[in-house]
Amino acid sequence: MINNDYVRGYFDAHGCIRPYVRGGKYTYYCIEFSDSQIEQVNRVREYLCRCGYSVSFYCYRYHHQINKAYHASNPCRLRMAKKIDIKRFIEEIGSERPEWQERFSEAAK
Repeated sequence: MINNDYVRGYFDAHGCIRPYVRGGKYTYYCIEFSDSQIEQVNRVREYLCRCGYSVSFYCYRYHHQINKAYHASNPCRLRMAKKIDIKRFIEEIGSERPEWQERFSEAAK
């Protein structure tokens, strides 16, 4: 069963909050989940959508050649970019990883 605790753990294992700079002046943040298991990413997407979050889902089929064999490299991504959704995610779900706390503080401004 998916709930906020599940999403928090999934974010800690497969997610990040990253800054983007537009035009060299404006920094905005997005929350991303990345995983090679499309079913897992899709379950989290469905839960977040049911909770009212606006999320984008991307599934890339790119491969890296390693020792003459091809391996998938986290082809599925879920992205949340609206500031209101990021603030809500921080308040309701959050993270147990201390390294994300500073970025959470910056993103919530």
